Amino acid sequence: MTTTKFPVYVWISILLTAILSFVNIWPRFQVEQGNKAVTIVVEADVVDELSATQRMTFAEGLNFLKDYGVGAVACNERTAGELLSNGLVNLSTQPDGSYELTGSEMDIESIAEAYAARFGTVRRTDAGLLISDPQRLRLLTIGLNPRDVEVIRQNQLPIVARLGNPTGVLPNYVHFTIQKAAKQGAKYFLPLGEQVLGNQALIKDTSEALKANGMVYVTAEFVKIAGDSTITGLEPENAVRLHAAQSAELIRMSQSAIVERYVKAARERNIRLLLVRPAGTASETPLNEFSNLIRAIRDGIAKDGMAVKPSRPFTEPQSNTFLKLALGIAMIPALGFCLLSLAGNWNPKLTKPAAWLIAGGVGLATYSSSLREYSALAGSILFPVLAYFWFLAKPNRNAVLSYAGISAISLVGGLQIAGLLTALPYMLHLNLFTGVKLSVFLPIFIAGFLMMNHLAPVKKTLNQPVVWGTLFAAIFGLGMLAFMNSRTGNDNPAGVSGLELQFRNILDQLLFARPRTKEFMIGHPMLLFGLLTWARAPKGSKWYTVAALLIALGAIGQTSVVNTFCHIHTPIDLSIGRVITGHIAGCIIGALGWVVLHRFVPKATGEDIN
Repeated sequence: MTTTKFPVYVWISILLTAILSFVNIWPRFQVEQGNKAVTIVVEADVVDELSATQRMTFAEGLNFLKDYGVGAVACNERTAGELLSNGLVNLSTQPDGSYELTGSEMDIESIAEAYAARFGTVRRTDAGLLISDPQRLRLLTIGLNPRDVEVIRQNQLPIVARLGNPTGVLPNYVHFTIQKAAKQGAKYFLPLGEQVLGNQALIKDTSEALKANGMVYVTAEFVKIAGDSTITGLEPENAVRLHAAQSAELIRMSQSAIVERYVKAARERNIRLLLVRPAGTASETPLNEFSNLIRAIRDGIAKDGMAVKPSRPFTEPQSNTFLKLALGIAMIPALGFCLLSLAGNWNPKLTKPAAWLIAGGVGLATYSSSLREYSALAGSILFPVLAYFWFLAKPNRNAVLSYAGISAISLVGGLQIAGLLTALPYMLHLNLFTGVKLSVFLPIFIAGFLMMNHLAPVKKTLNQPVVWGTLFAAIFGLGMLAFMNSRTGNDNPAGVSGLELQFRNILDQLLFARPRTKEFMIGHPMLLFGLLTWARAPKGSKWYTVAALLIALGAIGQTSVVNTFCHIHTPIDLSIGRVITGHIAGCIIGALGWVVLHRFVPKATGEDIN
């Protein structure tokens, strides 16, 4: 690895990459800004129970909640077994061993239509229907509850139809079920159970039926439903994301924490349907308490600049393939120079053409939608590394200027991801940026290697005996990286402590966008403090080595900035705001640390300055 003077063409490449990234990001920004409507959804059964507790009808209870912000109602489909259990229809044994089903004309007709759609034939009698298998009848789904539907429609609220996927369904049943739900007033379809209606072979029929009947598919985050990603991928412009929490979770949370959870889902992850359940029902006035929760969520959404009204799917950003290609071509000189610097003096006749061939391939691959993510991954790794090559090309420059330059070049690595991956499947969290951990950790290790190599040749350093200070520093660094690994990714496995959640909530209330902890608490302060120490300490001193270690660990903040733009389901203005607040807060912490500790750092004489 070698550090050489930055050519002008590299700066031009970095500048053009940044400009074209913003050009490609703009359509996504317009789509996100044009769709800020969020709908609060409640469940019909819950409203009915809470209303009865306060001696109110379902209609009265729903009308009451509507005034507090409820914008849609979720209804589960009924089964014929429920009608039998409630005594609304009856089975009587016939002499031939069959069963006659009788009841009101409306209920019998609903069962007859569903039975014919599901099994193909139905035998009628003067009084009702002839049924051969009572168990099959009990499991038959017959649409939404007409009473609930009538009340909801009187309140002019859209219905979220919850439909299951019975065993052995046929295309006719899929189309019948969705068409009937649409006629009853359903505007959204949310799967009931563990599978999407039509999964697996009939998913396309389900998607076509939804579109034909003007219904929107609802994909619930953090819930594993078979067929969900398939149907969302078929028609991403006819899908909307939903966030929900189980009552068992909510009962352990304060109301402010519940409100924060739902508001964050809408603001930070582009969720447009919020299914709200009561935190508890042990109260004299549970409907009133539920309405207070809904009102608090409504007010929190409005405070964050969104509107509580009927939601709609996001449209596909009008991005241009040739603009993405232009962005890829703009990256080539910077990527090529970075690869050449990584190769160093090893066999220039081979490495020079290879580096430019790889850089050219990465840039041109942006024309292909299937290869574009690999180009973004390459840029996410190489730009932060390029920032450290820039620093080491002239390590005696002003510390503040060095911090700004390293941060700016690394930021371009994040912007090019957002510019290249402006597509609706990424915004819906359907497609995930798969190289997150690699883009976070590989540049950190390379930065550490570069800083170590700058102090002394790596071979010489590796031959030195290990001292306790170096050993403990290495263990601390590895422990920090292991903790980062557990917290990194689109779906990281590590939980967040209650204390950290409270701290995050405070930051959310104080700042436009909460900065990422590893940036403003670790990476950025370390980088700034390390650069200031580097500029002050005598070359070759213990403090000079400490500065190199801090500068290397400062790459944690730089790769975290890049990682921020990997979460494409987060609104782009929030991601940019998060980066800005992270740098401001991190620099304040680093500067305060320098004010307190700089007196312990020896000052280099004129002969010591590097």
